[in-house]
Amino acid sequence: MSPFQVFFLLGLATSAYAAGFSCKDLPSPVAGVHEGVKAFPVELQRRFQIGDYIVIHAKLGPISKPNKRFWLDLFPGTSPVYSRTPSMLHLNAQFDRNKLYIAKFNGTHHLPYKTIRIPFSDDPFVLSIRATKRGYLVQKDGVKLFEIPCRKNACRRVQTVYLQNLDLAVGGGSGCGATLECTRGGKKDHLQTVLESGVVKSLNGICK
Repeated sequence: MSPFQVFFLLGLATSAYAAGFSCKDLPSPVAGVHEGVKAFPVELQRRFQIGDYIVIHAKLGPISKPNKRFWLDLFPGTSPVYSRTPSMLHLNAQFDRNKLYIAKFNGTHHLPYKTIRIPFSDDPFVLSIRATKRGYLVQKDGVKLFEIPCRKNACRRVQTVYLQNLDLAVGGGSGCGATLECTRGGKKDHLQTVLESGVVKSLNGICK
C-alpha cells in the first residue's frame, strides 16, 4: 500500500507545522466567472510534478441557478487570468445535465476530452488528482474516474488549482491545530496538497 493510500484511509485527519509539512488557511475567495459564484485560486507550494497529489475534500457550493454546477481548473503559474490562461485540466460538473465535462483550455477554446455520467451528488466527496508520466489521474473517493494525457512540459508548469462553487469547509481534519511529522527522503519526495476543513496542507515526504 502506498503512503498516499494509507493517508487516504486515515482520512487525512492531522495538521499543523513540522519538517516537510505546512498548513495555512484557504485564500480569500474571489468573484467567479458566473454570477454569484465564489472562486478559490489555490497556489501549490511548487510546480505539479510526477507523483504529486492534489486532494480536495469538498461538496457542491450554494449556487444552483441558472445551473447547478461546479468547476475546477489546473493553471500554469501563480497568477492565472480565467478565460485567458490555458488550463491543463478543466472539469465542469453539470448536475443539471447529469454529466461531467472533461477538457483542456488553450486560452481561447475548450478542447473536449470526454464527457461521462456525473459521479457526484450533494454529499461531500474527496477528489484526488495525481500527476503521472502520462498526464493526470483523477479519482473520486478512491475510485478512478479517468486519466487524461498531457504533454510533459505543459503538465509540469501547473501551480494553481482554481475552484468555483465548491464548499471547501468539509473534511475530517482539525484545521491547523494538530501536529504531523514528515520524513523527507530526498529529491524524489512527492508533494501532497490537501484542501480540507478550510485549510491548505502541503506534505513533502512520508508523513504520519
